[in-house]
Amino acid sequence: MLKTRFVPVPDADVQFQRAGWDLHEVRLLPRHARTGTAPRPKLSPVQKAFAGREAMTLTTKDIVQSMGMLRRWDTAERHVTNAVKAGEIRRASKGRYSLTEIPAIIPAGLRG
Repeated sequence: MLKTRFVPVPDADVQFQRAGWDLHEVRLLPRHARTGTAPRPKLSPVQKAFAGREAMTLTTKDIVQSMGMLRRWDTAERHVTNAVKAGEIRRASKGRYSLTEIPAIIPAGLRG
């Protein structure tokens, strides 16, 4: 196996079958066909900090602790600021934030 740089991610996965010491290509599987649904959107680090607490208002400290970036506080604050600018979270008051909307990929039981 060899990993190359600067190559776009393929749209399909290759399924191989082992025959002795050889591998033979069987078929191409579209990426969204593997799970039966379209690929899920990714959560930002700040949105992941709200996991399990979607309906709550979190402080900057809570978000930074959840992201595990206590030693890099300036970088973590920049993540929070960029999340507000992108509309992922909203500023409730100074130093307190909440989700603008609960992402659809969070299971219904956790939505509170």
